[in-house]
Amino acid sequence: MNNPNILTAQEVSAHLRISPQRAYELARLGLLPCIRIGRQVRFDEVKVEAWIAAGGRAYDQSLKNAA
Repeated sequence: MNNPNILTAQEVSAHLRISPQRAYELARLGLLPCIRIGRQVRFDEVKVEAWIAAGGRAYDQSLKNAA
C-alpha cells in the first residue's frame, strides 16, 4: 500500500489560497475530492493535484481510481 499524503482543510486551503470554509464547501458540493472519516474531512494530495490539473472543474468520479 502506498502512503498518500492526506491533507487537512487548513493545509489544502493554504495550497489553493482559499479559506478553509470554502474548502469544506467545495468538498460538501462534491467539487473538490475529499475523504470522509466519520465527521472529519481530509483531502488526498494526489487527487487534489489531479483536480487542479483538470482546471478545478467539477470533480470527475473517474479520478477516484487514479493514484
